[in-house]
Amino acid sequence: MRRFESFRRGPDGHTTEARVWWLDGVPVQVGAHPDNPAHLPPPEPDLDRVAPLVRALHCRWITTDLALRDDGVWRVVEVGDAQVSGAPEHADPMAVLRPLADFAGH
Repeated sequence: MRRFESFRRGPDGHTTEARVWWLDGVPVQVGAHPDNPAHLPPPEPDLDRVAPLVRALHCRWITTDLALRDDGVWRVVEVGDAQVSGAPEHADPMAVLRPLADFAGH
């Protein structure tokens, strides 16, 4: 059975979400979700509870989207293979590309 959870919204009504790129279970970039880049409040999501779950997937390269609940808890709302995961305009692409290049030995 599903249950309703109330997520924090910005002034424009969009949910406050973060996108995390992971390589071998290690977060290589954390940023605002590209659909609402101005909504990532400090501090960034605490990934201590999420990291072991990501590692348990045994996927080399994935993204997770997290939404901030009204009570301040971050909730994983989507997991993907990172092939179609966009980044906000202000994100540094090298934060993601450098670890991938290092892994590939370039």
